Amino acid sequence: MVIVAGLQASLADEDERGLKTLRRAMRCSPGIGPFKGESLETRPNVLRVSLALLKLGCQLLNLTSGISRKNYPECNLKYPHFAKSNQSCIKMNKIKKTFDLLSLISVLYLLNVSVGKQCKTAEASISGKALMGYTFKSLAVRAPFECQVLCENTFHCQSYNFFLPRKICELNNRTKEARPRNFVTDEDRFYVRSWPNRVSLGTIPELSAESCMEIVSSEEEKVVSARFSNTDTRHWMLDSGHWWYDRREAFGETTDPSGNTDMISPLFWLLNGSDFKITRSDDSEHTALLQTTDNCLGGHTFRSKVTNYGDFRNGTIWPNARCLGTCKVQYDGQYQITDGFVRASCNGSLQAADKVGFWCEIGWSGSVIMIGGAGGACGTTYHGIGITTAKEASFSAENGRAEDDFGNSPWGSSERSYSLNLWIR
Repeated sequence: MVIVAGLQASLADEDERGLKTLRRAMRCSPGIGPFKGESLETRPNVLRVSLALLKLGCQLLNLTSGISRKNYPECNLKYPHFAKSNQSCIKMNKIKKTFDLLSLISVLYLLNVSVGKQCKTAEASISGKALMGYTFKSLAVRAPFECQVLCENTFHCQSYNFFLPRKICELNNRTKEARPRNFVTDEDRFYVRSWPNRVSLGTIPELSAESCMEIVSSEEEKVVSARFSNTDTRHWMLDSGHWWYDRREAFGETTDPSGNTDMISPLFWLLNGSDFKITRSDDSEHTALLQTTDNCLGGHTFRSKVTNYGDFRNGTIWPNARCLGTCKVQYDGQYQITDGFVRASCNGSLQAADKVGFWCEIGWSGSVIMIGGAGGACGTTYHGIGITTAKEASFSAENGRAEDDFGNSPWGSSERSYSLNLWIR
């Protein structure tokens, strides 16, 4: 079993590999990856103490590793200091069995004390989906959980598919985040991304990346580009349009997707991408409420995508009764109960439900990014991100007209318990 392998490795290859194997056996994340950067100084005290106990036991195990053989004279030759007689070997074998029990107790203690603080749950499987074209190993297994173990203990495994009819485990060297176009529907398979302590793409020769964008997409939890919040100043609705057009300094918690204040990252104006997604700040899984599916950004930055439609700084109105651009989207997660998504199921005369629109306006309502339908039975355009009730849509809220960084409508109370995160792929 993997834990025993950890005990053996802690002796055979010093404590580093042994500790890493134990961590993987416990499905724990050390915070900096399973194969690089660890040292005794960086580990929690409980792991140092437990490993020291295990090493002491492993030294005893090494001392007695050959004594259970039938050829006791060989045992005597290997350990002359202890093996005065065959009886000595028998006694040492009993010591070995005692250590087996003590090592199990030590590991259980290690698990009991540290799992609550260090272990993370596995990624949820996605039924009816598979990542195609990036499988580097396929093998038959008896049950799906064996696939988890295989992927966890194959250091360059990024994700896996499980082929249900034949119980085939397919280990992948990419994730669906790195290669979204290869993530396809397949009713005979399910997909799982590797545990949180997988090796990052581009950090070792076996996982060389094809581009910087591929690395960024693969490590998506690190690349929030912007956040829209109603809890602070309406930065995204400043009359100048500064945040959309001109700001070139980071603002806010750029590395924490759980923040609930406005944020803009350099990725907003530097990262070229193909698509984007929107998530909630209170969702630790970062499930896409919406994600574009048609190469919406076309290799450009998000700022370039938005601002190429025109210059709407300083109160310049954007055209009425239309959207200047649209992209196709798919919805997921809590979108039906999230502010800004009130028309995500409404097909209107101006825009259909499965679209996001840029610079949309119908009299006395507008949005920089409109989510879902508008016009006809769907009504106004002030649902989404960057919304206004200005008589003629602009960043200038004349006569105190209501506006918000995001929401179903600027009128009434604004949603303040969470914010929306923008991610570039």
